[in-house]
Amino acid sequence: MSLHRRALLLGVPAVLAAGTVTGCSLVGGQLRRRFEQEFSRTGMSHDGWLSASSTEVVEVETTLFSSWQVLHAKSSTGDQQLIGAVPAEGNGFFVLTGEPDNWAEVVKAAGARIDVPASAAESARMMVLATNPFDGLQTMINSVDDMPWTDRQSPDVAAVREEFGHEIAPPVAERDQDRWIATVWTTHEQDLVRHSVGIEPDLLHADIEEVWVGGLALQTSG
Repeated sequence: MSLHRRALLLGVPAVLAAGTVTGCSLVGGQLRRRFEQEFSRTGMSHDGWLSASSTEVVEVETTLFSSWQVLHAKSSTGDQQLIGAVPAEGNGFFVLTGEPDNWAEVVKAAGARIDVPASAAESARMMVLATNPFDGLQTMINSVDDMPWTDRQSPDVAAVREEFGHEIAPPVAERDQDRWIATVWTTHEQDLVRHSVGIEPDLLHADIEEVWVGGLALQTSG
């Protein structure tokens, strides 16, 4: 079986499709209350779902900084989700869901240094993950095996492995004059997507999404 690459450039900056976030909930809903408190200070409305004891809030772990926390709130039904950043101490809140420009503000507020390939790759990964607008199932992947196949015996699995398996890898970054260019791989619905994230000296992150293969046998709901 041969796969025909379908390149689709989605613009700069592009925002992400939906995804899966992992982390650890604090006992007793402390993390949820912290999230709601800082969100409410912004004056924005959450229509009560952040106050529900059934709403789960987990921390999205990163090695980039420790002075801020990236938190993912999800209602019990999964219909409402929001990712935001709060300082580990004190007050503040940045909405990240669907707001890629805000990632640079978090990085600046946290005093993070993006001065080596590893930190540039991690910042790009977090930007792709945290600014997800939840308009479809997104999965962060480091290999073909991470893709959410509906059937691992599908001919698509072998075809993707043969044609693109050597390119799909964990996030990586390289220097391009005075900026960084990082590569992050995801799936969105039934598409295999490569993200080229440019990180400028002012820490603005711009994501170009490129669909490499569409219509794969992938899960479309979490």
